Amino acid sequence: TLQTAQAAMARVLSLSTIFLSIGKLVLGPVIDTVTGISCLKVALFMLACCLGIISQAATFRQFAVAWICVDFVFSACWAACLNAIHGSFEEEEWPGTIGMLAIAARTGNACAFLTFGALLGFIENTTSHGGATIWMKLPGRDESWRAVFALSAAIQAIPLILLSIFAPQKERPLVVNTIDAAKKDVVDASLGTCSAGEASGRSVHDPLRVLKSVARGAPFWLHLISRSALMIYASFLMFVPSLMSNCFGLSSALAAKTGSLYALGCLLAVSVGSKRYSTLSRRSKIAANVMQLGTATLSALMLLLHVRGMISLAPYLGMFLMFVWGASFAVPFYIPSSMFALEKGGKESSATISDCFDFFGFLCLAGFNGLAASIQQDVMMGWSRCFGILASCSATSLMCLTLLELISD
Repeated sequence: TLQTAQAAMARVLSLSTIFLSIGKLVLGPVIDTVTGISCLKVALFMLACCLGIISQAATFRQFAVAWICVDFVFSACWAACLNAIHGSFEEEEWPGTIGMLAIAARTGNACAFLTFGALLGFIENTTSHGGATIWMKLPGRDESWRAVFALSAAIQAIPLILLSIFAPQKERPLVVNTIDAAKKDVVDASLGTCSAGEASGRSVHDPLRVLKSVARGAPFWLHLISRSALMIYASFLMFVPSLMSNCFGLSSALAAKTGSLYALGCLLAVSVGSKRYSTLSRRSKIAANVMQLGTATLSALMLLLHVRGMISLAPYLGMFLMFVWGASFAVPFYIPSSMFALEKGGKESSATISDCFDFFGFLCLAGFNGLAASIQQDVMMGWSRCFGILASCSATSLMCLTLLELISD
């Protein structure tokens, strides 16, 4: 039955979130030891295999195991990219490169929705006009979703080929000035001058020793809290269609398209602000964070007042707030914590530190998603707790980033 299928899929989603968090916890040291580019190649190959298995799964068990494996492997990708950036670009290029990575992630997300929607529409039109398709395997059952996963598996070949052609064969040597005094106490001095080939002999315990050293300082915990809070704020995207449909009266199609405004706000923010952020003075960074995260907090508070019936926002204002939502959190979410991981972790622990941030972020996000999924979404007042939490998240991040600038050397 439909209810049984939904319950089974809910269990799979819960398990996949757990394994994604586990991946964030355990794969960081492996990435730092093996190097990011090598791990990305392995991850892309494994993703292609798992997605291919899903497209041909004969039983729900096969589908579920492959789905969980996809999330586990995917958990390594952002940290591996950061490690690859450290090994392939000069330090002054890091902010702009991280911004480009964030742009690529958001652009890929938007293109995926468009591409897969067009693919499903094509299959639907083909079958409705009497055409045969290999994805209609069982009589009376639409299995066109298999085409989405088959295409997803095939697409993994593109970044794999690009990495094989353009990735440097040898990464830059480590530079001593990226390692602060605390790390020098726990990392062998030879790591500051060894080549990429020599670095491959490092133990998986080295990234953990660096993480332990960095975690003794307040900046680590302030970045962790800020990143975790903004991860909750950023991931509200999955509930935007339901919000716009139930609280603003938009059609399902228009409500779904509102997510593109959110993505556009993210793209514009990271395109304009990512590289410039690192060049700002301490006072200017504080002002920029106040402007961006203050706007984020105000957006959440306005939506809180709307769902509580204290003010009434027109649908076009609700859509505009989703654009502002995406633009206001993007730079504080992507840049400060990623730069901290690169600068303090270096080649030997940047992925470990980044994954540690994300591990705690996903734990917090799992709790929020459970709350948001359990509310009565067709009742406006039911959204109140969600927006109260989201406003608190952006305000918490603002306080953490402000403190970071005040205590920085």
